[in-house]
Amino acid sequence: MAASDHDVNASVLPQSPVGYTVSSMRPFMDLLDARAPVVAVGRAEWKRSPELLDALRRAGILRPTGQDGMEELSVPDVVRVLRVLYGAQGRGLRILAQIDLQPMVLGYVPDPGGERELVLAVGGERGVRSVTSRGRRTLALVPTARGLRAELRKRHGPGAHVTIEVLEEALSIRDGRLARSASCAPDALDHAPAPAATPAPSASEAAVPAASGVLFPGASSWNDVRIGNVDASTIHVAWAGRRRYVTFVDIGWASKGRRRPKQQWDVLQHICDNDGIFKSRRFGNARATTKAISRLRIALCALFDLPQNPFDEYVRGRGWRVRFQAGDHDPEGERELSPGARATLKRAGKL
Repeated sequence: MAASDHDVNASVLPQSPVGYTVSSMRPFMDLLDARAPVVAVGRAEWKRSPELLDALRRAGILRPTGQDGMEELSVPDVVRVLRVLYGAQGRGLRILAQIDLQPMVLGYVPDPGGERELVLAVGGERGVRSVTSRGRRTLALVPTARGLRAELRKRHGPGAHVTIEVLEEALSIRDGRLARSASCAPDALDHAPAPAATPAPSASEAAVPAASGVLFPGASSWNDVRIGNVDASTIHVAWAGRRRYVTFVDIGWASKGRRRPKQQWDVLQHICDNDGIFKSRRFGNARATTKAISRLRIALCALFDLPQNPFDEYVRGRGWRVRFQAGDHDPEGERELSPGARATLKRAGKL
C-alpha cells in the first residue's frame, strides 16, 4: 500500500482506546449495503459479534419482530444515530421507512470549508459511483470499502469536495454503544426505564431535531392513536386530540408512479378491516408476511415519531395485534382533510 493510501485510511479509523476490528462491524455494514429489512441474528456472523448485536439493540437499530431469531432494521433509528455521531442537523428532512438505493441525505454537518450534506450511499461500487460527482459539498458514508478503489480513496479523502468515509472503519463500540471518535450513539427512547423527572437533553441530543417526516406529532404512545379506513385510498387518523383524513400519497406511501399504494398501505387497510388484527397469508409465506409487518412497523413509527413497537408480540394462531385503535373510521368531530383526501371524498360523494 502506498504511503498516501495509508494516511487516508488512518484518518478515518476509530480513535477509541477500545477499538474493534473491521470484521466485527461487518455484519451490520453488510445489512446496510443489502438494504435488508429483516435479519436472522442466529447466523454465525452475528454470533461472533455479540457486542455489536447488543449495541444495535440498545440504540434501537435492531428490534424484535415477534419471531424467534428474527430481528428487523429500523431505518429511522439508523438515521437518528448517524446524525448524533456526525453532529448533523436534520432540518425537516424526511426519513424514509427503507434505505434507498439512491444516496440518502441524512442531514447537514458543519465543516471549516463550508457546510456539507451528510449522505448515506449503499450498494458497494454502485453507491460509491453515485456520490463522487455530487455538486454540493458532501460527506458521503459508505458501509464498507467495497468498490472504493485506492485512487478514489485518495481523491475523496478529508477536505475533498466530496469526502467519502467508510463506516466500518470509522465506527467502533465503546461501553456497549456504537461510537465515533468522542461521540457515542444515544439509547433508543424505549431502552431505559423512564426517569421520575424529564431531564434536560444532552448537548449532542439537543443539536438533533426530532425525527423528520413526522406527519402526526404529539402522541405519547400508541394508545393515543386511532386509524380507520374510509375507502381504498383514504384513511382517517386521530391522534393526541387531533384528527385528519389522508391518502396514501399524502403520507408518502405511493409507488414510484404515484398511482398505486405501497404494500404497507394494503397491510394497514387489512388490519383496519379486521379490528386491529393481521392474520393472513395474502402477502406470501411466513417470511414475506414478517417482512410486510416489519415495513409497516417502521413506516408507522416514522409517521408518528413513536419509538415503541405498534404491534404486540406475534401469537401463533392469532397473528399480530396492533397497539393502536383500528377500525373506528369516522368519529364525531371536525374533519381536517388533506387536499388529496378532500378531492377523493368529493369524487365519492362523501363531502
